[in-house]
Amino acid sequence: MTTYGVTPEGFVRPRLPEIRVEIIDAMRSNLRAKGLPSDIETRPDSVMGVLIDTFADREAALWEMGEGVYYAMYPGSAVGASLDRAVSFSGVRRIEAEKSRAYVVAYGVPGTVVRRGAQIRHRSTQNIWETTADVTISAAAAADVRIVPAIQNNATYTITIDAEPYSYTSDATGTIGEILTGLMGALSTSGLQVSSDGASIRLVSTMTLGVNVTLSANLSFSDVGSAVLAETIDAIPELADVGDLDTIITLTDGWTRVSNLQVGAVGRLEETDQELRARYRLGVFRFGAGTLPSIGPNLLNDVPGIVDIRVFQNSTDAVDAEGRLPHSIHVIVDGGIDDDIAAAIY
Repeated sequence: MTTYGVTPEGFVRPRLPEIRVEIIDAMRSNLRAKGLPSDIETRPDSVMGVLIDTFADREAALWEMGEGVYYAMYPGSAVGASLDRAVSFSGVRRIEAEKSRAYVVAYGVPGTVVRRGAQIRHRSTQNIWETTADVTISAAAAADVRIVPAIQNNATYTITIDAEPYSYTSDATGTIGEILTGLMGALSTSGLQVSSDGASIRLVSTMTLGVNVTLSANLSFSDVGSAVLAETIDAIPELADVGDLDTIITLTDGWTRVSNLQVGAVGRLEETDQELRARYRLGVFRFGAGTLPSIGPNLLNDVPGIVDIRVFQNSTDAVDAEGRLPHSIHVIVDGGIDDDIAAAIY
């Protein structure tokens, strides 16, 4: 006789025909034990057959429920909420749906406040994005500025960035071209992206969200932009390439234009059961926050928008074949916001 239930081979569930046969055998055995005739009619279209089938169906449903409870304990077989609970014992959790995110630069009159929730349109998809915080357009938090010099002979032009001055002194026959070239040379060590259109100098902050820029009296701003994080209204995977977020929907006095200078982080839908099971084997390393196998799972768990991640280590005393410095960690990430990734690695 087959043993059903939790066995050394796993969970064994009887099928409906097997349950029906066992009910019939049990009824006949009980009738004989009471001294009653056991020659009963068990055809499905008989009264007794209908009773047997009724109880067999209910017993089969209970066995199916028991089997479901048994398999709901294991990540390899659980689904839905049961899978969430099964993987939670080792600190793994399902990645929730994430909004697409990107830093945009709001340009306009210095002092203008763009309120949280101000809406922007994606030029290709026409989807709506919105800012996640208030931002004040200001040279004190400049992400992108254009600076125009007044042509003066034997004059010193000074651009101060985060309290560090960068100066150029024109000669007795100064021209716009010479002044711009001299200032660009002085700013080459500022850590900003420096360019010129022949009439002005453009400074773009690429390493931080913004810098404090002040000018000498013979320089003036022709354009000022400050950065703020924007995200899709719904949790959808949408790529915002450079310049895609360029249309203002929420009109604000003094806010003249908007653009994203960096590629945004693509959002995602909620992680599926299949994706969660595939990640589970790596997610268990998340508790060892300082070990090499744990860095990737922690970053994937903590930073929205990451599509894929690889972590390498050079534990030797010399530069390795790939150019990694001695005793260094090298993280390669696809997706996510640079500042978020850097903060999480740190």
